[in-house]
Amino acid sequence: MSECINQNPNCIKKAPNSTAKFCAVCGQSAVQARGLGGPSALNSTIYTPQPSGPGLSTQLKVGLMADLSARRSTREPATVQSSLLAAGGVIVGIGICMIFFDFMYGGNNDNILGGVLVALGSMVGLWFIAKKFSNYVVGAVAASQIVVPVSIFSSFLAKIERGEISLPILITGVALGLLWALPGMRSRPTLLAAAAGWTTTGIATLLIGSRFRESFYYGLELDLIDAFAREARVIIMALGIAQLVVGWNLDKKHWPNLATPFIAIGIYTAIAGAAGYLSSGDYGNAVSIILLIALSLGLIFIGGVANRRATTWIGTTFLAGGLLGLVISLLGDNPSVTEFALLALIVGAGVGFVGNKFANLVLTKYKIQ
Repeated sequence: MSECINQNPNCIKKAPNSTAKFCAVCGQSAVQARGLGGPSALNSTIYTPQPSGPGLSTQLKVGLMADLSARRSTREPATVQSSLLAAGGVIVGIGICMIFFDFMYGGNNDNILGGVLVALGSMVGLWFIAKKFSNYVVGAVAASQIVVPVSIFSSFLAKIERGEISLPILITGVALGLLWALPGMRSRPTLLAAAAGWTTTGIATLLIGSRFRESFYYGLELDLIDAFAREARVIIMALGIAQLVVGWNLDKKHWPNLATPFIAIGIYTAIAGAAGYLSSGDYGNAVSIILLIALSLGLIFIGGVANRRATTWIGTTFLAGGLLGLVISLLGDNPSVTEFALLALIVGAGVGFVGNKFANLVLTKYKIQ
């Protein structure tokens, strides 16, 4: 019995009468390892290791792309079944959250571990239902969008009380994004839209940082949405325009099912930006007006070229509001009724003329077939 040619101490020694052709560890010729052959024997037989199978991340990526490709040209249908499942899922999610709160705060002392276990167990259960019973995936997704943010926010109550809201919002976005990529709930548009919405909100709150914490802590009103809209209207509308661009490019490449969530977030950012603009009372803010008009035109453009009627009409509503803000901004303080009326007529007629003159040219050039 002799060691292999590599002198590898971990290599299994081969007996002279062994019938094995290669060492079990190093892969060298067993003939050479037994000392029964010269260099020609080693060179005559070459061991080629077999490649291992794809890793977990590769498998997830391949599976996700396969699911997305299978649905790339279709949008999720709105049916009576899906509506009832979604409504039922929301109620189930609220019920799970009540159990979560009871475990965490129902006793004499806070039971953080019990609450976390309930949240994790419920998410595993919802994921199992979505994976094994595809007919109930809509309900499982709806319930998840209630359970995930509530459980995450409950785990960061101390930070939230100090106005440090960015981290739980971002974690919620990442968690929902992971659910969207995993088998079972994979490639559901509502999950991607929710993930993008939470992430956009988290980025905006992270960027305004100390101003948001000060408004949250010292402000007379603690309405989170209102405070956020006032402080972050410019940032969130800019992020919305970026996501509209992503949605437009996906639509142009015939991925409507994947484009819809990003367009939906464009609508959300327009609503949040407009709410912040209106609640602040600063109707002469030129940056906010320009961004709101740009968002509105983006929604109208995408809705027109991609046959998204709801998107078109929502964009129209926000464009009218943005144009009204433009009129107020141009007039300044204390305009007369006559001045306001004349400028409104000029702006409104001008927009109508431009639309009638050039809209069909734009549609013809960029229409998605």
